[in-house]
Amino acid sequence: QRAALSKALDDVIAADCASFALAVAVWIRNKKELGNRLISTNLLAACVHREATRPFARQAAQLVIKLPTDLAELNAEYKEVASAAEKKVEGQEESKVPMPTCLKKIAIDVIDSLPAFQAGKYDSTTKIKRTKQQLKSAKSQLETLEKPGREGKGQGKFGKGRGKCAEHETRSRALEKRVKDLEAKIKKLAGGDLRNMIRHTHAGKQNELNMCILRKRYPETEEEFKMAGLPGEFNPEQSGSRLRVEVPPTWDRELSEKGNVPTTWAALLQAKDEKGKYTLPYMALLRNLRNILLMGLQPSFLRTHVLQRLPSRGQIQGSGQTPISLSHTWTMLEKEFSGGERLKEIKEQSEAGLQDIMAYHSLLKKIRGPILGTSDKVPGIIGQFLGAPVWEPCGLKKKSDCFLALNRVVMRDGMIMAAPEGKGKGKGKGKGKGKGGDGPVRINKWLPVALHPVSAEILAELKTTFDTAIQVAASCSVEPISFEGPGPVVLWMDLTNPPLDNDLGEGEESKGAEKKEGPAGVDMRLAGLPHTPGLLTTNPGQEVELDEITTHRSLNLELRYFCRSYIDYNIQAFDITGKGLWNSTYSNAQVTNKDGKTCCVHCRDIACNPSPTEPALRTMHLDLDGPDQDVFSMMITSQIFSGTR
Repeated sequence: QRAALSKALDDVIAADCASFALAVAVWIRNKKELGNRLISTNLLAACVHREATRPFARQAAQLVIKLPTDLAELNAEYKEVASAAEKKVEGQEESKVPMPTCLKKIAIDVIDSLPAFQAGKYDSTTKIKRTKQQLKSAKSQLETLEKPGREGKGQGKFGKGRGKCAEHETRSRALEKRVKDLEAKIKKLAGGDLRNMIRHTHAGKQNELNMCILRKRYPETEEEFKMAGLPGEFNPEQSGSRLRVEVPPTWDRELSEKGNVPTTWAALLQAKDEKGKYTLPYMALLRNLRNILLMGLQPSFLRTHVLQRLPSRGQIQGSGQTPISLSHTWTMLEKEFSGGERLKEIKEQSEAGLQDIMAYHSLLKKIRGPILGTSDKVPGIIGQFLGAPVWEPCGLKKKSDCFLALNRVVMRDGMIMAAPEGKGKGKGKGKGKGKGGDGPVRINKWLPVALHPVSAEILAELKTTFDTAIQVAASCSVEPISFEGPGPVVLWMDLTNPPLDNDLGEGEESKGAEKKEGPAGVDMRLAGLPHTPGLLTTNPGQEVELDEITTHRSLNLELRYFCRSYIDYNIQAFDITGKGLWNSTYSNAQVTNKDGKTCCVHCRDIACNPSPTEPALRTMHLDLDGPDQDVFSMMITSQIFSGTR
């Protein structure tokens, strides 16, 4: 892909259109168009490497590079492009690839305009130190494991059977893999380290922020304070202290600290800033919508802080959402909660958890009394005596004042090793411990007890809300029309398609259709069919709306042809992602939907034309209301049957 992009860029430069490639990168990065960061950054890196496009790269980078991570990807991609072009010698360090001046200026522009919030969010100093400590510990364990005399007893490298040597080898490979993963992680973090960027580019507009990122010490004297260019007045109490970037209170940090429980999500969903705007980003709301629904929040709360927010035009425009991304989110939610069995399972889990909570409160009521006292410290004292909290015998856990119950959940996307063949140890059909049965793989997981489980009514409201949000997102991608001067404006828009060509019979020929005389003077334009005035015809490759031909939902498609061989009819159905669902052809003559209703019937009589003047006839019956809802588009084709497979 990188080679194909480089070749396309060279072709554009050869055509004397050097600025066109950068305009494409800006267009791809625009949220109202595609909003793709990866392709636009790769294209910008390729333009930085070309002499013809390098003078314009800095101006285009202001519209492409939005985040420090984009700048890190740009530097890494430029090293890849430059190394491939210069055919770097194997073993040479990547840091030796020279960085052009325009790339340094791009980095300076990004760092000088970096807000304090993003600086604290993307500061990876602590993360790099923690990863280095993990790498040091993994290497130390690997060196200890590789010392002679620690292979265990046995014959050969792996010992006898499944002895200690096999365990030693497995652990050694696991540590080697962890060392490689940590080294790759450190390399990636170092590429986006703000400290290295500041030292390399010498950016100096935001002196205080740069000193905080570099973890410099506060000046000792007032003269040093003035030389450092820090704002405000000198504070002797801070002399010699380390300057650090204040860590911003983001939603993911709060979720990690307080736990994935209903109280945390309720606080995040209703949190607003000084201007009355929600602090939880719109993208985070979409990505965690499934998790939010499983928390069991009140329906009125969801309508106020979730459903009313989803179709907001300002939220959709600010986050750069497209109709495709919103449609994909709803598709995943519909897949997760589709069918009554899933909703029934969630309701049963909620009722079982509530019963455990009631059992805990009943036990708590019996514990509190005149003998032990009614103080809130009594359950804790009894828990210390028993060695476990009082709610644990009731099958519960507690986190952030929320109860969690142990449930059997289905692993999504196959994120578990396949079970070995043979008789499993589970109870069958996914009800055991995930080791047997033909059903979906299930595991034990502690989940919050949903006080208000997901219902069909909430899903119906959510579907209507997503339909509105998709329409709003589609309207946001169109630029508004501006008019000069005051006064009312009358806008007339003709949305009708251009008229189709007609066969006007004798005296005037239809456009693009030449009259062909066959045997005995037969008109062969429509395979011998009689021509009537006003007959609609189309040219090869012409696009036409189906409603312009017919508005009926049940169609009978006829294929007439002259051919010595056999011509087959195909109708293929696809979902919204382009995945093929079914194909109606000679080998699959009848297609039914999930309810067993026939939606497509294929003709079985494949033959050539009976005579030079009589065409062969193939038919296919199609009910447009019959296919399932996952059918997004259908394609009708014809091809010659070769007989080979």
